[in-house]
Amino acid sequence: MGISRRGKKGLFQHFRRVPKRYHGLEKRTLVRTALHTTDENIARSKAAEIEMLQDRQWEALLAGKTNDAKKHLEALQEVARMHGISYLPAKEVSNLPIDDLLERVEKNQSSPVVADAALGVAENTKLLLSSLFETYSSLIADRLEEKSQDQLRRWRAPRQKAVTNLIQVIGDVAIQDITRDQVLQFRKWWWDRIETGKVGANSANKDITYLSTMTNTISKMKGWNIVNPFAGLRFQEKERRRLPFSTPWIIEHLLPQKKLSGLNEEARDILLVMVNTGARPSEIIDLLPHHIHLEDNIPHIRIEPEGRMLKTKHSNRRIPLLGISLEALRRHPDGFPRYRGKSTTWSSTVTKYLRENKLLESDEHTAYSLRHSLSDRLQNAGCEDRTRKEILGHRPEGIIYGSGSSLSVKSDWLARVAL
Repeated sequence: MGISRRGKKGLFQHFRRVPKRYHGLEKRTLVRTALHTTDENIARSKAAEIEMLQDRQWEALLAGKTNDAKKHLEALQEVARMHGISYLPAKEVSNLPIDDLLERVEKNQSSPVVADAALGVAENTKLLLSSLFETYSSLIADRLEEKSQDQLRRWRAPRQKAVTNLIQVIGDVAIQDITRDQVLQFRKWWWDRIETGKVGANSANKDITYLSTMTNTISKMKGWNIVNPFAGLRFQEKERRRLPFSTPWIIEHLLPQKKLSGLNEEARDILLVMVNTGARPSEIIDLLPHHIHLEDNIPHIRIEPEGRMLKTKHSNRRIPLLGISLEALRRHPDGFPRYRGKSTTWSSTVTKYLRENKLLESDEHTAYSLRHSLSDRLQNAGCEDRTRKEILGHRPEGIIYGSGSSLSVKSDWLARVAL
């Protein structure tokens, strides 16, 4: 970057030799630009901005010359941003209020490239469905940073599956070209499967929700203004509630050692830790040694976002250990390395065992039902709603004041219902 003073007033100017890459686009070999200041710091700041703008303008010209539509569009979007306007396709520019349109027309005087950026000469590039998920995940990379590898795998799989299902029905079309008839065709494909009992409405609604979210996010972040074709397509679902295990069932069928003797020790004890903590299986599975405090006055575990993302900010909490849950963790003071980062594997192993050994109270019960059982036991014992939700990692109702229930208060309530 070069600057020098010129004239009697000593005003700075910026000068730059045109890089060889752009020799075919720029007739000049040396480009000079007046900086209109005698302050060297201001001059250098302006010169840096000018070089950035020059690079963008030359790149836009180069992309247009080589017919690289994507790069051309991106370069013009950046030129527009640097000139204080948002890039809009020509059709949308023509519909702007007259004052906004005149502002863009005035910018035409700067250079042909600025005119192209202001008037939206480059159309949005088409995004095929086969590139939908990768584009979406790259745009929200900041939201995924704290997820563990297992969480990322479980996050990716259903979204990629939704895209695959849609391509199977309507083909690999661009999201800008998807019609209402095509998404209705996709909805009918799902309805045929729901009607025959192969799947539930929940499965179809997940696909529709994922596709809708990805389309909306990409449209907003890229400024494409796509009308979401998936809006209003969800199926009506039957209300489903996870049933809690009754206390007598837990005592008779899950606590006796011989009932769970066919499970490996880690799988069994993760289940038993759930009984009196109500923690989610993944929260127990991913405990690290320093999250387990067995020697404290009140033995407890800390659920923290270390190496993984918690379900909600209210999931970050301390839970006292009592009864069968304390005994289970004393056998595993360093946690559960066999299943760490593999909650799906644990769930499959335990669910299969409970079902095959008739240890589920009904077909509607799962291992997760232990969490609901503790919630019911606390509520029936008269535990304050806020304390109960703080133990379970739920958001308390209404405005939240203070730090919440102490470990001692939580321990007192859990002692009344611990098995």
